Amino acid sequence: MEISPFFFVTAGESHGQGICVIVSGVPSGIPVAEEYLRKALTRRRLGYGRGPRMRLEADEFTITGGLRGGVTTGNPFSVIVWNTEREKWSKLMSPFVPDESERITRPRPGHADLAGFLKFGYRSIRDVIERASARETAARAVAAVICSNFLQLFGVKVIGFVTSIGNVKADDIPTSVEELEKRVVASELFCPDPAIEEDMKREIDAAAEAGDTIGGTIKVKAYNVPPGLGSYDQWFKRLDARLAMAVMSIPGIKGVEIGAGFQYATVRGSQIHDEIQPRGPIRSYGEEETLLWNDVKWFERLSNNAGGIEGGVSNGEIIELSAVMKPIPTLKKSLRTVDLSTGEAALAHYERSDVCVVPAAAYVCECMVKIVLAAAFLEKFGGDSVRDVRAAYHAYLSRLKEVRF
Repeated sequence: MEISPFFFVTAGESHGQGICVIVSGVPSGIPVAEEYLRKALTRRRLGYGRGPRMRLEADEFTITGGLRGGVTTGNPFSVIVWNTEREKWSKLMSPFVPDESERITRPRPGHADLAGFLKFGYRSIRDVIERASARETAARAVAAVICSNFLQLFGVKVIGFVTSIGNVKADDIPTSVEELEKRVVASELFCPDPAIEEDMKREIDAAAEAGDTIGGTIKVKAYNVPPGLGSYDQWFKRLDARLAMAVMSIPGIKGVEIGAGFQYATVRGSQIHDEIQPRGPIRSYGEEETLLWNDVKWFERLSNNAGGIEGGVSNGEIIELSAVMKPIPTLKKSLRTVDLSTGEAALAHYERSDVCVVPAAAYVCECMVKIVLAAAFLEKFGGDSVRDVRAAYHAYLSRLKEVRF
């Protein structure tokens, strides 16, 4: 499989020294302020229904390469996000000194516990818990800051938000990107419909009182994405496939839809495919002005059921993606399992956890969409510096502006 020139990898454990990320293929010239990194890491920890660990973690970080003077250098961007409680766990998590004081042998249904135990042959589930933990998404939030700042240079904005918690669904979702972002940022649940927010909180509180957990649904929208990202040339280049894989890689996400998704199965083609019509005159712009896709777009769709992607390629409409987040499988009311040390029936191990992480998952979904779009953007327009990318992008939009048959 072809590897994108822009990619990231992570390492580290939930209770180890920290989580680290290396982002490779970053062009030089992307501005990155310290406050953006802090805000991203803080937002990942927020959301009604989070557990006590989110109040403990400070998400202090150290940048070890790729940034100088608040601007990317073109070298790999690398960061360590330190675990606040690392000293408390230093003996148990020591890389050299064995610690037999804890042996977890009761896997939690719904977690990676049993699968990881069988795969690697561990004596304790601890090593599964540490790496399969959603703590790893702190590294993704850091990587996404670079991607977000890069995409914004070309007018691309990505917003993730909650559309349901349990059986409570959001109805009032603004069409304006400015209003949508304003409402999401102001909400404890990252939900744009303030009228149902208290109902969502009651759903979470009821689950907590029962010693249970609760899931929900998420939507991500990406605005001003130019056509032509991704390709139908090979299966692994298709933009919708890459987005689905990226979002499904988030712990707890069990389903992804692009656009209308499963609704396609219930209607006829004439009712759901997005018809095209001419758009009004394109906006005039100056020679030195940064071109945006919406400035030169001379057609529009009557609907957007395809979610901005056709044939694995962005088609110039808003990219829309929906995801399902399952209830967290660590429950105070432990589920039935088997003790791997005896083979006998037991109750699952309980590890400190949350009641609902759907709001945080919405932000991580947003992060993963930003990462995929930035990679696809760089694959199409190339360049080792932002200046090079901008020149290629402007040339492309200038060509699209003249496409008339």
